Amino acid sequence: MYRVSTGKVQLLPLTKRVDARPLPEVKVIDLKQAEDISKKSAVISFELRHAIEEALQAKAGILIMLNRRGFSTHIRCTRCHKDFFCPQCAVALTFHQKDQALICHYCNLHMEIPSRCPDCQHPLFKFLGIGTEKVESELARLFPQARIGRLDTDTTRKRGAHEQILSRFRGRDIDILVGTQMIAKGFDFHHVTLVGIISADTGLLLPDFRSSERTFQLLTQMAGRTGRGNEPGRVLVQTYSPHHYSIQYAAKHEYSGFFAEEIARRRALRYPPFTKIINLIFRGKDEPSVHDRSIAFRNLLMSDRNSDETEVLGPAPLPLYRLRGQFRWHLMLRGFEVESMAGWVRTALQGLKRKKDVFLAIDVEPISIL
Repeated sequence: MYRVSTGKVQLLPLTKRVDARPLPEVKVIDLKQAEDISKKSAVISFELRHAIEEALQAKAGILIMLNRRGFSTHIRCTRCHKDFFCPQCAVALTFHQKDQALICHYCNLHMEIPSRCPDCQHPLFKFLGIGTEKVESELARLFPQARIGRLDTDTTRKRGAHEQILSRFRGRDIDILVGTQMIAKGFDFHHVTLVGIISADTGLLLPDFRSSERTFQLLTQMAGRTGRGNEPGRVLVQTYSPHHYSIQYAAKHEYSGFFAEEIARRRALRYPPFTKIINLIFRGKDEPSVHDRSIAFRNLLMSDRNSDETEVLGPAPLPLYRLRGQFRWHLMLRGFEVESMAGWVRTALQGLKRKKDVFLAIDVEPISIL
């Protein structure tokens, strides 16, 4: 869209849907308000529950999306409040009910649920957060007569499982299909009249400057999955951030409004497309060595600096600062010309002594900075 605004490409808008079908109505549900009414955490709000009941009675298809797999995102001791983290990665272990295991979604480590807390020996744990497994379980409790399926990487490990699940939903052998973003893109289900987003906040909480754009994108894609047949569609979006501009503009199907707001923020904060970024990622098993290496490289860059227009940010630990047993620090270069920044990096690399235990990855115009 930015390239359209600068005249580099031409925009060819699709002004109407196939067969001139109307865009679906989108309703934003404030989860804080829903919880105040129900006096408990709302996986399925009363409003979404009522909409599912209506769709089931009409024998329509229902898509329910949560972009987080597993049952609970982490578990905690109820006495000493110990959380269980992956010993190889700086992330909480996710509880998977089917496997009855704690699993790391980055290195795939599997761990049995301990019978007692290893710190205080207390036998009770609290299961916190929600994933697609828990949503499926809650829907089965609320709608025992409904046929419920789930589409995520856990249910599609076997060859052919992905197409089998979609075929069953398309053939109406599944009434409600729960899934991650896998269910958002490209499917043409004419019988779907209801889409429910369990939590639109999942992507917004990521420390990445593109998180708002990706949230808007995902909500727009999900809205496009309903109302593709003869019956009009509805989208119910549950969120703790009902006034966030990405959610508000997605609810109104206003791409131009979202673009105007997002591009103004990018300009103010000097993020792409107004600048170019090169991310230099240092990783190794010894954190002090990784840190020292990143500082040494920054010093080499600064000693050969020939432009005040290029910033060197960091070094700092990455948001996911430890993955698969390796610590991760990064330097970020931000400027206007990728070629000149790349040349600057190449020159600095010539002065950097090789070190076997620390690796350097250079990501030019990174898609993600996690």
